[in-house]
Amino acid sequence: MQLNGALVEQVGSRFCLIQVAPSIVANMRHAAFMIIRCQRQFPELPIVLVSSAPGVEPEFFGCGDFCEQAKLLDLYSLNWTQYDLTTCSVIG
Repeated sequence: MQLNGALVEQVGSRFCLIQVAPSIVANMRHAAFMIIRCQRQFPELPIVLVSSAPGVEPEFFGCGDFCEQAKLLDLYSLNWTQYDLTTCSVIG
């Protein structure tokens, strides 16, 4: 499984943003499962899921404090990297 992620450092805290489909964020069970899967790739980092579509406000799922920080970010300016969750490696 491949996904896009961005490591964020802001005001002394670090967390990981993961892009997912809107259907993942809309379903709490699927979102929680996705965070568990991503923790192998990003151990010890809080994970925030984000779904976005053109013309629609991004939606976030994860720890409240980090979700609030993520809402303040310009998602297009982040350094997104493609990861393979199966092998826990960076692609490209």
